[in-house]
Amino acid sequence: MTDIVEDLRAMAANPGGYAKAEVVELLMKAADTIENDRAALAKARGGIIEAIGHLDKAIGRRVDEGA
Repeated sequence: MTDIVEDLRAMAANPGGYAKAEVVELLMKAADTIENDRAALAKARGGIIEAIGHLDKAIGRRVDEGA
């Protein structure tokens, strides 16, 4: 994503130096990257919630057993 950010900054610094199609293409690439990151974060969040559930059950068993 760093390349996209650098490219967007370059475009912002010199807006007249880029064709509309170039700007749209880069913005679409940035949007795709953000969406992919969002999906990966959602998947990781699901895994974290599942892991916490397993920990809660394990801790509950230990408390019930008097450990």
